[in-house]
Amino acid sequence: MEELGYDQFLHAEARHVPELIEYGAARRAGGDYYRTLRVGLRPISDDEEPALAEDEAPIRAEAFGSPRVTVRRHQIADLEWRSASSKEMFFYLVHQKRPLRKEQIALDLWPDLDPKRLNSHFHSNLHRLRKAIPGVIVHSDGAYQVNPAFKISYDAAEFEHHTQDAERDSAGSDGWAQDLTAAVRLYRGPFAETFDSDWADDARRRYEDRYLSCLLSLAEHALRSEDWEQAIRLGESIWDIDPVNETAALCVMRAHARAGRLDGAVRAYRRLHNSMLEELAEEPSDSLQHAYRQVLSGAALDA
Repeated sequence: MEELGYDQFLHAEARHVPELIEYGAARRAGGDYYRTLRVGLRPISDDEEPALAEDEAPIRAEAFGSPRVTVRRHQIADLEWRSASSKEMFFYLVHQKRPLRKEQIALDLWPDLDPKRLNSHFHSNLHRLRKAIPGVIVHSDGAYQVNPAFKISYDAAEFEHHTQDAERDSAGSDGWAQDLTAAVRLYRGPFAETFDSDWADDARRRYEDRYLSCLLSLAEHALRSEDWEQAIRLGESIWDIDPVNETAALCVMRAHARAGRLDGAVRAYRRLHNSMLEELAEEPSDSLQHAYRQVLSGAALDA
């Protein structure tokens, strides 16, 4: 039943018959199946870890940076996943948020896999995933999805939520700034940086673009608010990812100039200039060179 995906009902019913589960585990019925089920149902004592907050999801999936999953604050180790593919399968299904057939999952995760190996590869990784997090994947009407009964928090979904809320807020408002700041804090690094599949690559580029957009909006807001240090810090954070971003350079240059540090504005321009020559074999645009001359003349202080 576990291999075919029909065992999800046992996880709900097992809580009502703990003695039966203990008996199956003791007699090793079904190999280690009932032992795994028992561990998944075992309550965690106060001595082992603090109780979850009322609004805290038992399962936390974090895709930004190195992907990691915690179940009741226990981080699932690579050894527990047993393969990188089972871990990626979990994140893929969490990210998709809808039932998907085996063929679609395999196409997105392993497009180059020999069709003769597809079925065994799929089910072996599904088995490992279910071992790592019992009951988390369910199968119905020929499709697989994350168990709707499981409460899972997901940093990428939260990032999207905050950026969408910011788009609905008035630019420059407190709510707008709070949502953009919350999105920026969630971004610990590139999305699922250890996954090489096309679905992850596409999401990685999209989230990076949105992250840079959030940083730039906040940097320009800081400049308007005369928070020079914040504008510089945010602009330089953009450069860490996109060293040829001229808009970020202009923000940093103006922040330095308005703070009375023309030497900082010169260094910012030269940093961009050198990066563009190294990466693009190009000079900064005419408009940026003009802005640089304005900064040096003091005219940009009134811009």
